[in-house]
Amino acid sequence: YAIDIYSSVLKAGEPDARLYNRRALCRMALKEYAEAITDLEAGLARKDPSASRTLLRNEVTAYEYSGDFTKAKEKMKEYLSLYPEDAEAQREEIFLSTRNEEPTE
Repeated sequence: YAIDIYSSVLKAGEPDARLYNRRALCRMALKEYAEAITDLEAGLARKDPSASRTLLRNEVTAYEYSGDFTKAKEKMKEYLSLYPEDAEAQREEIFLSTRNEEPTE
């Protein structure tokens, strides 16, 4: 699995925000949303400006897919405060505003 390779690389060297993002994407593909969110948060903690935008956007997606629309909305507001020019995210925020369900976990 790619997850195992990313995990090995992260353990062996300096944690890299982009590797956390890649592992999170793998976890989302497997519907392991809580683990994906943990990876995305770890990537964001690295404070890598070249990866932060992607990590934050993927964090919104992970919360949305997990069914935690409240948290997804919160993260989307944070994302749009930093990247207000993102038209796709603006549309996603409108979609999220129609969702009221709580997490399914």
